[in-house]
Amino acid sequence: MKFGFILCTNYLPPDLSALYEASKTDPNIEIPLIITYAKEGEGVGSKSFFSRVLGTFRKLGFAKTISRILLRLTFIYEAKYSKIEVSPQSRNYLNILNLGIPILRVTPLFSKSGVVVRLSDEDVDTIGSEGLDVLIRGSNHILRGPILDICPYGVLGLHHGDDRKFRGSPSGFWEVYYKETMTRFMFQRLRDTLDRGDIYFRGEFPTKTSAWENSYTQHKLARAKFLSLLKEFACSSALPDIKELSSEVFAVNKMPTWLQVLKYIVRK
Repeated sequence: MKFGFILCTNYLPPDLSALYEASKTDPNIEIPLIITYAKEGEGVGSKSFFSRVLGTFRKLGFAKTISRILLRLTFIYEAKYSKIEVSPQSRNYLNILNLGIPILRVTPLFSKSGVVVRLSDEDVDTIGSEGLDVLIRGSNHILRGPILDICPYGVLGLHHGDDRKFRGSPSGFWEVYYKETMTRFMFQRLRDTLDRGDIYFRGEFPTKTSAWENSYTQHKLARAKFLSLLKEFACSSALPDIKELSSEVFAVNKMPTWLQVLKYIVRK
């Protein structure tokens, strides 16, 4: 089965890196194309910390920038004192220039918010001519438009949250903040409506005591299940049965305010 990756950087995130590594030994998995809408040189570590902070300040303003910095520092502190042993796979960002896989650079058409991305009809037609069976999303944006249906099996992706309650970001934080007993993740085919696609799997685990541990565990378990499901899919050419969507559409969680981050820190 022919898998394509669609990215917003020049690096494979850990979830896609795991599938790439599996393709080396699994005869059912072929990755003939990587699609990215990043410029050459952009990606992990391409900008200094100061440049990233300045860019965030210009985009989000003072209050939201402060909240992000506080949350980042909180995660760094929790990670430092956590007893969880971090796996090498969680940091496995692979430079696409080193993989020997053809790269197609496309031009993104961003929404005013900068959150939603569409591709031009010309780019979509080019992707369609490659004969891919499915695309795997590795970007941070919401994909919409004809790209979602250009491949027979569409665009598949992980969501580190739950369509029935916690959607949006940051992953793993709100479950700890609201003292939920379980944290969830799901595997879906993307559709034009956010988190209302074809859901093939929902996973869950007991919520951890810190937001960093919860987010780390969420990503680790989701990555392992995602890889397992994709390997089964590549072998059988059949996706799992579609799960029933919740009747209620919950609001998308946004980044916490600096007051909410401080409240979280004080409670800890």
